Amino acid sequence: MINHTNGLIPPLIIVCRDGDYVCGVGNNAQWWLTPAVMRSSNAFIIYDPDGSSLDTFALSFSDNDYVLKILNLSDVGRGMRYNPFKYVKDERSITKLVDALMSGTKGLCEPGDMDFFISETMLLNALISYIHREAPTYEQNIQMLTKVLEHMIIEDYQEGDISAVDVLFEDIEAKDPWHPSVLRYNEFKESVDDSEHAMRIAESCIVRLAPFNTPQMEWLMSGDDLRLDNLTAHKTALFVVDGDADEGSKLLIPLMYSQLNDALYQKRT
Repeated sequence: MINHTNGLIPPLIIVCRDGDYVCGVGNNAQWWLTPAVMRSSNAFIIYDPDGSSLDTFALSFSDNDYVLKILNLSDVGRGMRYNPFKYVKDERSITKLVDALMSGTKGLCEPGDMDFFISETMLLNALISYIHREAPTYEQNIQMLTKVLEHMIIEDYQEGDISAVDVLFEDIEAKDPWHPSVLRYNEFKESVDDSEHAMRIAESCIVRLAPFNTPQMEWLMSGDDLRLDNLTAHKTALFVVDGDADEGSKLLIPLMYSQLNDALYQKRT
């Protein structure tokens, strides 16, 4: 499986057609992309920071009947769309998505304040669970997550006030007390002192998600063209270009690899 816990991204990953074997190769993708390799029936993921491998090998892959896919974080308009929410299937995948967001972003949490950090994690888990189960497909993205968080902010707050999101979850709980997102949201509410404290947690999450709320990122996550769960159905070459992308955008690369791992595992089982 692909392992990026050390923060390193292998330049070339070869995925066998049955999805049963994934490996990172070498120090330079161009060294390994020989004509013989490209005539194989594998899928390839090429980490190509400046886009030079794409310029060099795109035609060769096309000549060998490969489907070309491009995740371009430097110039999103020249690549394909990728929406991490597309690969949320269950509570486990929600947890993994939240863990990736929390580990790769910065909020308002003071260093060492684990209670604050855990409350943020609980809140994101609850809201993503809600969006996954209740929102239409076109609203299942990080931008919608931010909008829900914004509805937790109470203008002219007075003690005892509750947010629009509190009301939303109360309505869901009245219909289904065991709704997974309700259970998660109640856990979050138990971790905070009052609505003012909850607003502070929500504000921190909004700060964390700010890098994804640009027009470019909104377009990138408006759909999913990569189809990671179908990567090995055809001969495919996926180029990942990040160049001068900001650090928040670059978080999508290890997240994409993690979701690819899960997609391959589900394909085999």
